[in-house]
Amino acid sequence: MKKTLALLLAAMMVFALCACGGSAETPAAEPAPAAEAAPAAPAAPAGEVTWADYQQYLIDKAGANAPDLDEFKGQVYAINSWEELDQTVSPWDQMFTTIGLSTWDEFKAGNVKEPAVGGPASGEPTDEPAAEDASGEPTGDAPEGEPPASGTAENTAHGGTPGAISEADYQAYLKAWIDAEQEVNSTMTDDMKAEFYAAADAMDFSQRPGDMFFNGFLVTGTAMTFEEFVEANGVY
Repeated sequence: MKKTLALLLAAMMVFALCACGGSAETPAAEPAPAAEAAPAAPAAPAGEVTWADYQQYLIDKAGANAPDLDEFKGQVYAINSWEELDQTVSPWDQMFTTIGLSTWDEFKAGNVKEPAVGGPASGEPTDEPAAEDASGEPTGDAPEGEPPASGTAENTAHGGTPGAISEADYQAYLKAWIDAEQEVNSTMTDDMKAEFYAAADAMDFSQRPGDMFFNGFLVTGTAMTFEEFVEANGVY
């Protein structure tokens, strides 16, 4: 009996020890660190100048002088960088000399120039009267592919001789017209004038600078065509 009771007490002590060992708390696992957020991409600087801004600037400041505005816009939009802008061909060869617009570097630096020549593109008013037809009404646009008619009234300040309507007389008129242009156009150099003289002597108006007699890029506006000169009886 005593041996049985001793075994029971021993068994109870073993169970008590097991229960105490099972109740020991294990340290909680530390939470995994949260993943770091990826750094945000830097925002574009406020007011950054883009090539599209420069394209719009060229259109706004030179488009009014272009014989065909839609064609000029297409030419501007087709150029995707300053490196693609060939300043040796029309109309870009006069864009930064005669008209006096900002280059891309100047535009990016905030040096935004206004056109140096007068007329609608520069916002300066012109005093030249509109061309009129025989009825006295203003004429419309010149037919496509022909130089714009200037109207005799725009070309009466230089001189001329009534009845002098030969080709040589017309060449002399064009040179006198360029002389008058140089007086009011600060960008017209003697070298440039010599090139205009050569174009007049050659009667070559298909390329620069000969086409500039008629495209309205110069301060004086547009010269008379040979037909207009004959119709005006050589008076200019």
